Amino acid sequence: MSNLLHVCLYNADAEASRDLETPIRALNFVRFVAEVGHPEALAELLRDTEINLIFFHLDPDPEAVVEVIEQVATRFPEIALIAISAQTDPAGILAPMRAGCDQFVCKPIDPPDLASAVSRVA
Repeated sequence: MSNLLHVCLYNADAEASRDLETPIRALNFVRFVAEVGHPEALAELLRDTEINLIFFHLDPDPEAVVEVIEQVATRFPEIALIAISAQTDPAGILAPMRAGCDQFVCKPIDPPDLASAVSRVA
């Protein structure tokens, strides 16, 4: 059994992929499994693959992503959830946390902050 966390990224903004994936892949205690951009693709991944942690990129449509977070948090309470966004207003942080996210990481991603958030949910 591996001590690595199997993680995926939910991201509907293709232009942000590199900026999101690079710091996640740099974490030495995670195995990056996939990036998906639609609820159906995430559901299929969760059905077919062991995932311990999902990163949810909230931008550019936080409301739509928060709905997906609620569904995942309800159906898979054992999976850790971390929101990532450039929106740092209180409502923008509280909405994903209330939907089920365990941590929130601000963009641009600070690698030590990301590592700390992942450590807390691991």
